[in-house]
Amino acid sequence: MMRSGSVGKWTCLWVVAALLASASPAAAQVAQGVLRDSTAGTPLPGAVVMALDSAGTTIARTLTDSAGRFSVALGRSDRLRFVRIGYTPREVRIDTLDARAWAVAMVRIPPVLNAVRVAERGVCASTGVPDGAVAWRMWDQARAGLLASVVARTTNPMTASSLLFSRRVSAFDHLVRRQTSHQREGTVERP
Repeated sequence: MMRSGSVGKWTCLWVVAALLASASPAAAQVAQGVLRDSTAGTPLPGAVVMALDSAGTTIARTLTDSAGRFSVALGRSDRLRFVRIGYTPREVRIDTLDARAWAVAMVRIPPVLNAVRVAERGVCASTGVPDGAVAWRMWDQARAGLLASVVARTTNPMTASSLLFSRRVSAFDHLVRRQTSHQREGTVERP
């Protein structure tokens, strides 16, 4: 026979267990918005959007679509980093963004390329001329373009289809005696 105090304790445990079993996991927070040019206001397609944690580790990444829209899972990230060739990279803290309308603008890099001086045996610019900084900015732009292609390949894998024909031809009259075809489709790593 059970005492009334232990019945209340068991009832409480059953209620807690039922609540835990019926609770659904919290939905992962997703950042959605539009990336635009800061002066023209036009959408920026093909930009890489990265969700970063406090240590700078990439949690998730995606590309903006043709209308500049993005949607990236935040996880435990605290900021978003936007990278696009021809624009200065931009980082935005998540807590500073308006949850209703995430509109982010990037500043265009002027298209004028400065002259770069190349010297034999020169490793670093020692004359005080900022040629090294100009070269690094150009490398940064090349890296942004390569990063966009890597993200595009992982987020939108290419599909390819192949059609294979097999013919059996007689040796004497060269007539087709048997012909088969087989079609395959699937994702590919390279075009």
